[in-house]
Amino acid sequence: MNSKQVAGPSPAGFSIIELLIVLVMLSVFALAAIGVYRQYTASAMRNLAQAELLQLGARLESEYTSANGYPQLAAYDFPETSPTYRISISRPDNHSYRISAMPVANQAGDGLLYLDSLGERRHYQADNQSGAYSAW
Repeated sequence: MNSKQVAGPSPAGFSIIELLIVLVMLSVFALAAIGVYRQYTASAMRNLAQAELLQLGARLESEYTSANGYPQLAAYDFPETSPTYRISISRPDNHSYRISAMPVANQAGDGLLYLDSLGERRHYQADNQSGAYSAW
């Protein structure tokens, strides 16, 4: 005689525990992906603002070369900035300028970007109390 146990039908589907485990794993992956995505977009917006500062600096230098002085800022048409940075220009005298990009909206914690007529590029961190900066 052959004594085989006959098992009942195999379960057709997943248990609630298996589904919960998969849901938790997907949630952890999604949180990690969102964090990386936010860092990526913040870096992309910072790079865009840096490119705008360099373009604006190049336009000012071109004006300086042709007119032996920087243009009056009231009459100067600089490009529309992105919604994440507010660009401003100051001109202490006819032969120098300072361009800064202040982060707004979602970039607010990113810190100030700065470019001057000598080509010095600075990035001041938002939480910086000492005035230290890094070059960009």
